[in-house]
Amino acid sequence: MLGRAVAVGHVLGAAAGLRETDRLRDVIGERHRWHAVRGHLHELGGDLPAAAAAYAEAARRATNVAERDHLVRQAARAGRRAG
Repeated sequence: MLGRAVAVGHVLGAAAGLRETDRLRDVIGERHRWHAVRGHLHELGGDLPAAAAAYAEAARRATNVAERDHLVRQAARAGRRAG
């Protein structure tokens, strides 16, 4: 499901991918991967502050240490790029 949102984002643009994730919120809830995908799509669309915030929220919700650490690094990277 989230893979489709990423694919839509790459083919039709980040806004279309984000709309796909909005549709999935009621189905899968706001789990860490939902926020991580939104971070990726925001980054794809050039909204780096929103990307950093979404990655940070994903990190807060992640229960796996390796995933959490990766998401923390993603948030920091997007934040640095945002200026």
